[in-house]
Amino acid sequence: MKKKAASGIMLTLLFISVSWAFNIQSVKASGAIYIRPDGSVWGTDKIQRDGDYYTFTGRIYDSIVIERDNIVVDGAGYTLQGTGADAEGILLSGRSNVTVRYVKITEFDTGISLIGSSNNTISGNNIANNGDGIHLYSSSSNNISANEITANLWHGVITSEGVSNVISGNNITNSDDGISVYSGSNNSISGNTIADNLVGIVLSSCYFSCNIFGNTVANNGEGIRFIFSSDNRIYYNNFIGNTKQVRGYRSLKNTWDADDLSGGNYWSDYAGADADGDGIGDTSYIINEGNQDFYPLMSPWGDIPVLPSTRFWPQWWLYAIAAAIILALAVAVYFLKRRKPHVLG
Repeated sequence: MKKKAASGIMLTLLFISVSWAFNIQSVKASGAIYIRPDGSVWGTDKIQRDGDYYTFTGRIYDSIVIERDNIVVDGAGYTLQGTGADAEGILLSGRSNVTVRYVKITEFDTGISLIGSSNNTISGNNIANNGDGIHLYSSSSNNISANEITANLWHGVITSEGVSNVISGNNITNSDDGISVYSGSNNSISGNTIADNLVGIVLSSCYFSCNIFGNTVANNGEGIRFIFSSDNRIYYNNFIGNTKQVRGYRSLKNTWDADDLSGGNYWSDYAGADADGDGIGDTSYIINEGNQDFYPLMSPWGDIPVLPSTRFWPQWWLYAIAAAIILALAVAVYFLKRRKPHVLG
């Protein structure tokens, strides 16, 4: 009887322990928050809806899945926090015309994930200490702008098979890769500060597809890395203090100046001179075999004077016209002096 009683007590304690552990786990895994197709919010009372505007009213500890188009999600400076598990902070799948702004996002596998989504705006967010900051997959015509993206483990921003996405005006620091573009076409990377990453910008399998201009790429292990990527255009960027400014793996020629030949990029290790004082180096900056910047800038982009759209022919015509006018005036003065005065009488 004592043995049976002891066994019963042990089973009861085991049942209580398992039930307690299950209940605790259930509380921790409370599930995602949803903005449903009908506009309703499910899973939290910390998102206030006003028509198509959804505003945080406090800190939120779950993922948010957006299932409605044509809305604005405003974090109002509040934090969306995860547990580091395999989850997205905010997920847009098949979504269009959604704006996500002013949210602090931390401790997710991916801060914001766009899958098969187009014409969305991700702006003014603080995205830190995630696996990836922002990931776009098979997504097009999205605007990723003015975000603070720092200390994410793998990528600050990564786009895979994306088309016509604009990544501009972001501050991207302290990740393995600042911005990574894998395949896709016609993507634009402009006006970003990309610093203190292992690699600033990665282009992989990108052909005729990327315009990279007006960025400051500074103090990275590698400024820009090409992997099987050719015929992209890179200009008006400031490459400053990167351990290796450019590295290429099985990539052919890319273009390192603007369409109008008004300038290339600024390279902090360029050692050439500028004898004519036009702000452009007299000799090319050699990147590797098959790649060189023919018009290296002598000062960081933004500090140089506006240059003419072409470098010789407009000046030639201007000088010819000026010379013709001066010659005509000289001839006129000469004949006026030789002309005899008319005498009245």
